[in-house]
Amino acid sequence: MTGMELLLCGLGVIFAGAVITALFGKWTILNGWLAFLFGCVGNLFVLIASLSFLLGGESVMYSPEGMPFSGIFSVDKLSALFILVISSLSILALFYSIRYIEHYKKNTALYYPFLLLFVLGMIGVVSVKNMFAFLFAWEFMTLTSYLLIIYDSKEPENLLAGFRYFF
Repeated sequence: MTGMELLLCGLGVIFAGAVITALFGKWTILNGWLAFLFGCVGNLFVLIASLSFLLGGESVMYSPEGMPFSGIFSVDKLSALFILVISSLSILALFYSIRYIEHYKKNTALYYPFLLLFVLGMIGVVSVKNMFAFLFAWEFMTLTSYLLIIYDSKEPENLLAGFRYFF
């Protein structure tokens, strides 16, 4: 597999994890381990892809067939380095959040999918080429991080922090 295929497979596994954790939301511990499993597998694909981009030396571009604009994904050495950092830290964040989220004593059907989608958004921001795709990835990342900020919406401080996040 090429580096771009590994990157796209990893992003697909992370997205599948977001969908599956949305379905298993009422089982907090199981949902956390599912998110960690899908996040680990997806991020390992992404880590291997970023290492191949770093060691390969050339920037790689991907454009799906039939899209009206060309070159959606483009990965060079700098974006590969950021992808390496994002993937490494997201594996640690997913592992830490398994026990961290227990004290909220609520349904995690929203937390883990948004966390996995936030990782997708961060990787998307550093790996897209054209401006339209960048703005889409940036807004996607912003929206999912906002939803993570206001996850505990019973606390007025969290709602205020979410409001300040946008304004």
